[in-house]
Amino acid sequence: MSLLPTLERFFTERAPLARSDLVLVAFSAGPDSTALLAGLADLAARRGFALRAAHLDHALDPDSGRRAAAAHEIAAALDVPLTVARREVERQRGRGESREAAGRRVRYAFLEETRWAAGARYLAVAHHRDDQVETVLLRLLYGSGPAGLAGMRARRGALVRPLLELPRAALAAAVARTGIEPVADPSNRDRAAPRNRLRLDLLPHLERRDPRLRDRVIALAAAARGARRAIDRRLASLLAPRGVAGGAAVTRAALAALPDPLWPYALALLHRRAGAAYPPPARAAADLRRQLRTARRPGCDCGRGWRWEGDGETLALRRRRPPTAPFAYTLRVPGDLELPELALRLRLSRGETAPWMFEGSRRKAGLALPVRPGDEVTVRNRRPGDRIRPLGCAYPRRLKELLIDRRVPRPERDRIPLLCVGGRVAWVPGVTIAEEFRVAGSGPAWVAEIESR
Repeated sequence: MSLLPTLERFFTERAPLARSDLVLVAFSAGPDSTALLAGLADLAARRGFALRAAHLDHALDPDSGRRAAAAHEIAAALDVPLTVARREVERQRGRGESREAAGRRVRYAFLEETRWAAGARYLAVAHHRDDQVETVLLRLLYGSGPAGLAGMRARRGALVRPLLELPRAALAAAVARTGIEPVADPSNRDRAAPRNRLRLDLLPHLERRDPRLRDRVIALAAAARGARRAIDRRLASLLAPRGVAGGAAVTRAALAALPDPLWPYALALLHRRAGAAYPPPARAAADLRRQLRTARRPGCDCGRGWRWEGDGETLALRRRRPPTAPFAYTLRVPGDLELPELALRLRLSRGETAPWMFEGSRRKAGLALPVRPGDEVTVRNRRPGDRIRPLGCAYPRRLKELLIDRRVPRPERDRIPLLCVGGRVAWVPGVTIAEEFRVAGSGPAWVAEIESR
């Protein structure tokens, strides 16, 4: 079975793509993500959009490096650029956090960072119909309501799951036709993980009794999505949630007035509108409700880096991210520089003026810098008072205001590596270059590039 018609339909109806867009694929080098990458490589050749893959080495088993090497080989065979990073999940596990949860958290953080740095419109993951069945059954076992039983969404913001309609067997068949040999992740056989126990033991047992079990679970998920949509419509009319910087907000009085049975659904709606992957835990929700009744300025953490904050008549949900510490590095040109705070590398090299320099790019720029080989430039994050005259602008602007106008998320503003020359900001990656450093129509230029480590 070809994946191309499914991908073509998805990226036409559910997640439209333009020729100038970039899609980033979460690539483990396993069978499912290999099928997705190969299918999207075919679609990109037809549609003309850009494609990139990202692989995270979790360092959780001795073979993780071998899988990273295999990811390089497969991506090269498909002619898809690949970003690889190694992050030791075990060292980043939170207190009481399972290895599976920590791995998922670290992986999605890496993928989102890579998506932002690359300027990708979508992050595509290879979840399929059988993954959906497992997800719904797990949530059923853990007592989820309609929101949980609705399963994974085909699209949530920039995250897309274009293969949710297809079974695992269809993906395996598609990979077999390519002749590519994917690699298996041994963690998928570890019965210590609840999902693996369900896949390897419980599901086969249940299917022996009911061969149509998977169809019934998918139907349950569809019914739950319908119920959730009806509840969401009603709650949206009562709460009128709105977007705010870094999240979403509702009126405190409207939230506090809801009857108890609707309280979990209201918070789940707020979390989805803010972009949170999961609803809040029950203990945090109970603490928030108590504070709404007694405190003038309620505020409490609600897990996975999110926090509720009350201010006057408003309750906002925002993502908490540890602030990026100030950093500043000196780069002797031409050369490259590691930025460990951002898991990025910046390179400054000499080149000729080219057409791409006049089209704009999030990851590289052509600059007319007043430097010669052997001179030094500075790479740092923003400071109070930074100003820049943006490309095409007649006057300098405060960098803070420019980042707000360009809708750079607040948590990302301190993570942008600014290229500075002689105390002046020359390039704000993904945003603009300074007017005084724009290249002319021809001749030599300095080429600044950023890539993930």
